[in-house]
Amino acid sequence: MANFCYARIFFIVLIALSVLAGVPQANAQKQCEATLNDKCYLPTCGQECYQKYNGRGFCTDRGFGKVSECKCNYIGNC
Repeated sequence: MANFCYARIFFIVLIALSVLAGVPQANAQKQCEATLNDKCYLPTCGQECYQKYNGRGFCTDRGFGKVSECKCNYIGNC
């Protein structure tokens, strides 16, 4: 009988922890993206992104014959 009681308590605690783990935080950070400039040079794009947003900069392809732009992925409040 005691084993059944411990099993029931363990199951209730497990469910409670599962519910609490699924509740989103009030100050949750988001994955954000910003366009820094229209002409991308990867070393300066990465440096500018890191300095402004503590993120990772990359160049995007805008299509044939068009200049790539510098985009920045970072974690924050968009």
